[in-house]
Amino acid sequence: ADGHSIYIKGLPFNATPSQLEEEFRRFGPIKSGGVQVRSNK
Repeated sequence: ADGHSIYIKGLPFNATPSQLEEEFRRFGPIKSGGVQVRSNK
């Protein structure tokens, strides 16, 4: 199966991958290591 990517704008600077996984897992499985948090600092 093909994976999907999403971009979420306006996250707090202190958001962690584990927080995002916890919030979004209700929508479906998230692959291990699949959440990345990037900043444009």
